[in-house]
Amino acid sequence: MKYRVYKMKFNTAVHFGNGMLNESDFIFKSDSLFSALYIESIKLNCHEQFYKCIEEGCVSFSDLLPYIEDRYYIPKPNLYIDTNNLNKGDSIEKKKIKKIKYIPVDKIDSFLSGVYESDEEKFGEKFTMSKAYVRTKEDTEPYHVGTFKFYDNAGLYIILAYKNEKDLEIIEKLLESLSYTGIGGKKSQGLGKYTLLNSKDTETLIHRLDLNDKKVYMTLSTCMAREDELAKSLDGASYSLIKRSGFVDSLNFSEEPLRKKDFFMFNSGACFVNKFEGGIFDLSPFNGKHPVYRYARPLFIGVK
Repeated sequence: MKYRVYKMKFNTAVHFGNGMLNESDFIFKSDSLFSALYIESIKLNCHEQFYKCIEEGCVSFSDLLPYIEDRYYIPKPNLYIDTNNLNKGDSIEKKKIKKIKYIPVDKIDSFLSGVYESDEEKFGEKFTMSKAYVRTKEDTEPYHVGTFKFYDNAGLYIILAYKNEKDLEIIEKLLESLSYTGIGGKKSQGLGKYTLLNSKDTETLIHRLDLNDKKVYMTLSTCMAREDELAKSLDGASYSLIKRSGFVDSLNFSEEPLRKKDFFMFNSGACFVNKFEGGIFDLSPFNGKHPVYRYARPLFIGVK
């Protein structure tokens, strides 16, 4: 596989749902990105080509992960780290390391050696938008929407793994089109708009992706093994699970909003001894007019 890295510099705040309307995450999961890209591909009449290149494994991608300037952050590996090697050796620094969720890719070796000292990088700030739901001319009901606003020097990046340029062009076209539509929730209110940029200084990141001689590999995407892969993938694995659910974001699926089937996935940062391919799972609720897919392919990076 070949790799390409793109930055998303956000022009507006974002609302990435975490189960509460008045809160927002700042990370966008790969399965949610797949859904957004698929809906965009229907608009551009290239959904068959898009689905084919993903389903056949010609293209896979990471979660949208944070960057600052030209420094790329990856999930903290879900591994036990001996922090007794820290120079300070104090409990405060150990607690800080325990709390961090993302580390610079160029610091992965020092982190795994237990000598990494956290720098508490901040990617942006959380805000709350106040809105009013109008029932009648006389009756309005206020509500609050949680948002996240990235700093000017920060944003999210995506790693694309691809086999040929033709498939890459399809994904690039969709990512560019999606920048005007927006990603996440409350797009109709102007949230989630971004500018797509080519990334620089990605050598360290791509080198890690190319490593095939490691004993442990970490996934940079939210994923799940197929049934025939699951037992082997769990052997020696260290992971946390995340429940993925939500409503079907399609006007053609049903006359009223329907929830997708709940689906448990490996959270990004999960570590495996045995790689697996994962897949695309059909999680359509009953009485829908078309399939509802959940993207669950891993993108592995060598860590240990």
